[in-house]
Amino acid sequence: MFKTNILKKGSDKVKSNTEKIIHYGCWEIDGKEKSEVDCFVTDTGRRLVSLRGASRIMGLVGGGSKAVVRNLTANYMQQYLSEPLKNWLQSVLDKTITKLKTPKGKEIVPFDGELFVDVCSAYINAQKDGVFKRVNGNQNEIANNLSHIVSAFAKTGIVALIDEVTGYQGAREKDELQKILAKYIREEYLPWTSRFPEEFYTEMFRLKRWEYKGKKKPPLVGKITNKLVYEALPDNVLKRLQELNPVLSKGYRKYRHHQFLTEDFGVIHLDKHLVKLVTLMQISDSWEEFESRFTRLFYKEINGPKDDGNTGEIAC
Repeated sequence: MFKTNILKKGSDKVKSNTEKIIHYGCWEIDGKEKSEVDCFVTDTGRRLVSLRGASRIMGLVGGGSKAVVRNLTANYMQQYLSEPLKNWLQSVLDKTITKLKTPKGKEIVPFDGELFVDVCSAYINAQKDGVFKRVNGNQNEIANNLSHIVSAFAKTGIVALIDEVTGYQGAREKDELQKILAKYIREEYLPWTSRFPEEFYTEMFRLKRWEYKGKKKPPLVGKITNKLVYEALPDNVLKRLQELNPVLSKGYRKYRHHQFLTEDFGVIHLDKHLVKLVTLMQISDSWEEFESRFTRLFYKEINGPKDDGNTGEIAC
């Protein structure tokens, strides 16, 4: 939670930055009027969205790009902000963040696309806890707006979305796939530790209307987990995991797939992805509603796990 002195604005001027924007585009949300967000890619590979655009689609009134910062500094929001979002907010308030020049020559405060995903999660979770019933303003409306647009991206999808709208996807290095795989996957397995929160399963069983029996789970759960978790990772990550951790002759895998994820990136990404999935489950009233949200979120159809002749044992 932010302390009072942290929320005070700094007096230093914003620093200049040598980082350059090399690709630019506009993300139109649902084709609605004014539902547009400028997106940028820098020469260092950062994917950014404009604060003014974020403010617009959130439904914030007045203050332009400053409205996002003003709303996030509210005391009742602090417990819902991720650490990266708190750090970004701190740098903005202290005026230590470095601005960037857009292709049109305008200076902007850089706002990483993944931080906007954190903003969505913060508002959705705060609304779920009934926080906005105790405050004035249109916070419930903002949370509803973010609940709708969260289906357009996620931490694993916001990068691809920005690449698409800026045209950067055609300019990426040819060996980027190998870099992604190296970032996510290690050749040797880690000692087993439970990575999937219990809420992931309790929410799945609630939406499926199955009786939850704790650790004992049907093989179908493993197949669903493949679909929701590992297939949602970047292209070819699951394929490589399956190569490193094949199904044995007895019909099961020796390790859990997550034991091959890198500790400094793959595991962290997995943890954040699971938080996103649990959030989507919690705001859904049926499996069909969750499927619909998930499908829009990851740009793929969910046809349900198919019988491929093995148990699908990978997930827990």
